[in-house]
Amino acid sequence: EYSRLGALKKADEVKITGKTDAWYRIKYRKSDGFVNASYLSNTKPEIVQPSVEVNNVPAVENGTVINNLIIINSRKNTLNYYVSGRLEKAYRCATGASGTITPEGKYKIFEKLENRPYYKLNIPGGAPNNPLGPRWMQFKSGGYAIHGTNTDKSIGTNASHGCVRMHNSDVIELYNKVPIGTT
Repeated sequence: EYSRLGALKKADEVKITGKTDAWYRIKYRKSDGFVNASYLSNTKPEIVQPSVEVNNVPAVENGTVINNLIIINSRKNTLNYYVSGRLEKAYRCATGASGTITPEGKYKIFEKLENRPYYKLNIPGGAPNNPLGPRWMQFKSGGYAIHGTNTDKSIGTNASHGCVRMHNSDVIELYNKVPIGTT
């Protein structure tokens, strides 16, 4: 009497094709079925109007830099930086280890710091033993950021506690290109 389409993951998209009381008929991964309304949100995708960079100032709408995008691949340990849909630069990086994976999802760079102290062990910013390196670009609350490292051999592996580590020269280069609000 009941058919299971599969477990819906947070932020999965389904197409609603009808409604009966508190149940919605949906299309999900090429299957049809029903789901209770309590499992669905009413969020709609945000439509961003195309915009262009003027005089090297990035186009910004609602705090988001429209033409810039960072894509991190935790399986390949790569960080790609795109401007206006074109790959600007590809970098090797380190991402989260199996017990402390790098958060998946869509985030914005909301804080940038040079020589951020490592508060956990009271290591000052700029110190050679600071594991955060010379630059810090935070993208998720809880301290998740793209930053440098004092452990270059970890680059290309899944070794961090969830942050994205880069070679110090690479993170300085990226830091100088990426404005706050970059997705």
